Parts: sequence; structure tokens; C-alpha cells
Amino acid sequence: MRIENKVALITGGASGIGKAIAELFAREGAKVMIADINEKLGVETVGAITKKQGEAKFVKGDVTSFTDAKRMVSETVEAFGCFDILINNAGIHRHGTVEETNEETWDLVLDVCLKSVYIVSKAAIPVMKKRGGAIINTASYCSIAGVSGMAAYSAAKGGVYTLTMSMALELAPFGMRVNCVCPGGVLTPLFDEILKRGGGKEKMDAMFPLGRLQRPEDIAPAYLYLASEESGQVTGTYIIVDGGMSAR
Repeated sequence: MRIENKVALITGGASGIGKAIAELFAREGAKVMIADINEKLGVETVGAITKKQGEAKFVKGDVTSFTDAKRMVSETVEAFGCFDILINNAGIHRHGTVEETNEETWDLVLDVCLKSVYIVSKAAIPVMKKRGGAIINTASYCSIAGVSGMAAYSAAKGGVYTLTMSMALELAPFGMRVNCVCPGGVLTPLFDEILKRGGGKEKMDAMFPLGRLQRPEDIAPAYLYLASEESGQVTGTYIIVDGGMSAR
């Protein structure tokens, strides 16, 4: 119970990495608010958590809307009385080089993957400042390495990485810590297009020094560490969970 009685708001918490984080946090004693645009999956995830005696609720919202972000925060506080942990995890992926990517796609990817971190954090910080807490952003292997054919996604996740560092400095005086996690290739619905382009799972597994692509359950423990008191002196940094890919 490493985060017992803590309250966490997790964007993009209905599926993939966000769902794995929500389930792990609930097992470790946290009260979880799952924010997602997909109500069906969000409600299903809440049901899976409560079935195992965890505490979770769902709020539907668009992370690119400041109005929705404020509502996510207010509903979290209303439901659980306080607010300790923010996980900015919502994201999308679109494949394409700079030449191939149209302006509409570029704007969409940067809005959902990067602007959302700014918007939801802006809504949450005034509440979190009152008692301190942790913000953990989902960056990517692409934040620290060039990846061909992922121009918009790489740009967005590079922005998440550097925004994390700026936020860490700004919020340290208020007893708040800000870090990010950089996953590698994770088997989620968002990864399906990359998997197809990469020649299938078996071929892509062989690219990783540890022998396989990551699963959401491989990534979630990094968020738990950064949310817990064990990382009380950790801020302004990142944890890479990529099966050794970045060591190549």
C-alpha cells in the first residue's frame, strides 16, 4: 500500500498504459479518478477496479479543453475531498514524416499529446499547491531519440520532456515534484500501426535487447515509484522503460 489514501487523477486512464496505472494505483491504496473521452472503456475500467475492492470513479472529458480540465479536477476533489497525484497520460499517435504530415494532423497530435499536459496541469496546480503532490507526465522513447516517420509524435513527446523539467523548477517551492516516464514500444491499440509497419510483433520483439516489446503492466510501476514517498527527492527527471532500446 505504497500510496494509501492518496488521490490520483489519470488522463487517458480508460485503456492501455493509463488503465494499467489506474489498476496498480488502486491496488496500492490510492483513490483513482479516471478521465477519458471514451466513456464505455472508462466505466469498464472503474468496474474492474471496484470489483477488486479498489476505489475508482470516471469523468468524461477532452484533455484539449481547459473547461473540461477544470471540471475533471473539480469532480476529483468533489468525489474524494483532496488531490495528490496527477498523471498526464492521454495521447494519440499518427505516423508520418514531416513531408507526409498535413497541418491538421500535426495540430491534432500536438494538442492531445503536449498541449493537454499544459492544460490539465494548469487546471490542477492551484488545487495541488495547497498540500503538495506529484505530477507525472507520459513522455516517450521518442522524447530523447530521433525516430523516422514519427515527426508530430516525436515533436510532441520532446515537448513533454522539456515541459516536465520547467514545471519541476516552477513547482518545487510548493513541495510539488514533476517527472516523466518514457516508455518504449508498448503493446496498446495506439501501437497497432507501428506494429504493422514494423513487420509484426515477432520482428519488432527482436529489436529490443530484453527480447520483447513492453506491455502496459511493465510501464505502470515506474509511475508508482514516482508517485510514492520513495521518490521524495526525485524531481525534474525521467525514467525510461524501453527494454534497453535507448542503450543501443
